[in-house]
Amino acid sequence: MGIFLDSLGIAGTTPSPYVTQHKQILVGDRSAAKSVTADTALSLVTIYRAVAMLAGMCASMELSVTRNGHLVDPLPAIVSQPDPWRDLADWVARVVTNLALDGNAYLLKHFDARGTLIALEVLNPFAVTPRRDKHGRKVYDYRSANGKVTTYTGDRVHHIWSLQVPGHEKGLGPIQAARLGLAGHLDARDYGSEFFNRNDVPSGVLSTDQALNADDAKQYRSMWAEAESHGVRVVGKGLSYERIMLAPEDAQWIESQQFGVTDCARLMGLPAAYALAAVEGSAMTYTNMEQVDTLFVNTTLRPLYLRPIESALTSLSPARQRVRFITGGIFQPDAKTRAEIEHLDIAAGILHADERRMREYGPRKDVA
Repeated sequence: MGIFLDSLGIAGTTPSPYVTQHKQILVGDRSAAKSVTADTALSLVTIYRAVAMLAGMCASMELSVTRNGHLVDPLPAIVSQPDPWRDLADWVARVVTNLALDGNAYLLKHFDARGTLIALEVLNPFAVTPRRDKHGRKVYDYRSANGKVTTYTGDRVHHIWSLQVPGHEKGLGPIQAARLGLAGHLDARDYGSEFFNRNDVPSGVLSTDQALNADDAKQYRSMWAEAESHGVRVVGKGLSYERIMLAPEDAQWIESQQFGVTDCARLMGLPAAYALAAVEGSAMTYTNMEQVDTLFVNTTLRPLYLRPIESALTSLSPARQRVRFITGGIFQPDAKTRAEIEHLDIAAGILHADERRMREYGPRKDVA
């Protein structure tokens, strides 16, 4: 058993055998898989769209803070603007992007002269290496842009993990876990885009029912190739020419690339409809799209991104304060449904008619 300190400086124990095992079982050994990075993965349209949507949706939500069930207004500074150099939406987007691309987000704590937490700086996850020091305590090596390496103790860095795997000091992100599959999708995309620049498939076939030896075949092939450049082709001695035609969907590997879209969307937890991908045998309507939206929030946004950020801000806020994202306004119903809901809210006294007008049409312009 080894003693360690977690990101909040709380002492605990961990079995030493877990430190070294399971290091290679989650990432493919193929060289193609090893070349898949966050940058190359983002070159896949679906991965880019998924990361952009995840970051954008989370950043568009507002935060609320409660103490003993009562709203705290105004919000504590560490919640309303965790990083004084960035606004809240930008800060949330950076954290979500880091979790989506690397499976980890590292928040460097800054304190004032009195020891009060005043900022949570989002570090570049690809420049951070978590490890154990000689005493078994977790530390973080951070390489800055100028190449200087600074080592921070666990009480200076709040580490947000994605999937926590025993034996690993950092979280396992979707891209890192699925490198082998992503390498295949990249290969299929590149093969389709470069198909017409290669000579993998001949333009046609010369055939005859007569016997041809190797020298004859070579001669006729050379004659045909020379005729190709002059635009005049002569076929004799029973030779016939048949052009090889490939359907565009075959040449571009369309079916394989369509599978890649749905597979990447599945990897990132993005509904196929969000990736503008058609799923065979399904039909999206307003009713089931609303169900898809709810399922997306409950199975992807909240557990993988919102909840970890909420927990981090809650643990770093003053005692008994609870931080939560407000998810109700992220998906807007159609105009008819929204009007019916607001009518019920006005009748119940939850919403005032002037508030409804302000929300829908903006401030009233009185005519002089």
